[in-house]
Amino acid sequence: MTETVTNAWYAIYTKPRQEQRALSNLENQGYECFLPTIQTDVLKAKQLVSVALPLFPRYLFVRLNAQTSNWMPIRSTQGVSNLVSFANKPAKAPDDLIAALQAAPLLVQHRFEAHQTVTVLSGAFAGLQGVFEKLVTAPDGETRALVLIELMHKQHRVALPVSAF
Repeated sequence: MTETVTNAWYAIYTKPRQEQRALSNLENQGYECFLPTIQTDVLKAKQLVSVALPLFPRYLFVRLNAQTSNWMPIRSTQGVSNLVSFANKPAKAPDDLIAALQAAPLLVQHRFEAHQTVTVLSGAFAGLQGVFEKLVTAPDGETRALVLIELMHKQHRVALPVSAF
């Protein structure tokens, strides 16, 4: 009986903030790759700029054939840390997951206007409504939304992760 040889998607772990570099270098070597991204707003030099960030920071996917693909150059590719493995076997990503990510419309993180009413969807303030003021950069480098929330008949300014909306 002849075994059918098929291609599969494998996860690659990249060096910090080098997903795009790893993607470009792997594609230049002829590998089929996929880096899911999300469009979001970040503060740069006190300006709100729309950028595409990796949906899974430090990870991208490469399509390889277990028997015929040349795996050796991957580890030494600039931007790549290593191939994700479990028990010394490269970790396959389900084909249906990759297909769903590739078919999904461009993911866009919420954009808010000043004085817009927003509802908190997660965290300690879930279910409460507030008034969006502006985006700020927290000391840890993450972008937060400054929101006025009324608690005990008084408005409080709260910095929440943008993912909470």
